[in-house]
Amino acid sequence: MTNTINTSQRKTDVLIIGGGPAGIQASRMLKTEHPEWDVTVLRPESYSMVYCAIPYALEGLISADKTFKKDELLTEVGVNLLRLKAVKVNAEDYTVDLEDGSSISYSKLFICVGATPIRLPVPGADLPNVYTVKTGEDMIRLMGCLNGGQDFCVSDPADEVPEGLKAVVVGAGAIGLEQATAFRARGAEVHLVEMQNRPLPLML
Repeated sequence: MTNTINTSQRKTDVLIIGGGPAGIQASRMLKTEHPEWDVTVLRPESYSMVYCAIPYALEGLISADKTFKKDELLTEVGVNLLRLKAVKVNAEDYTVDLEDGSSISYSKLFICVGATPIRLPVPGADLPNVYTVKTGEDMIRLMGCLNGGQDFCVSDPADEVPEGLKAVVVGAGAIGLEQATAFRARGAEVHLVEMQNRPLPLML
């Protein structure tokens, strides 16, 4: 059963913007520790997913459907899930404006929206075969590429990539390295590009 906030009331004790791993964990912890609090998660997407698990799905270590998280992770502990996008935070009066023109008031606010991939400001960055790694749609497009354009099936990744497939991964941070490893494990020729003089530049 899905918990939805009373839309005529539009107020909550704790409002969490973002339904990814951080938002899920924060809301579950708060509701478990303070069951008397009304906790609401704002998430415009139709699903939650573990973004850092995308390379493992592409490599075939897990089925792609394992990267998606069920809404029950929130609702089973009594967290409200509101599928709307926050468009403005009004910190002075403790409200958040929503995309449908309404607003919701809160006592405490958590912002757990994660990061947004940066597209390179270079010619060709918008070509069809240039991908980011963030969303379920990104994963589906990448899986289709690895499967040679075959129909995507979340539980049955291809064993081998099309012959001669080459991949260039820009960024040698943790996700970039995992992405490069996934492509190489699937048989692609991989080139890793990093602007710093070492991989994992923020860690090493």
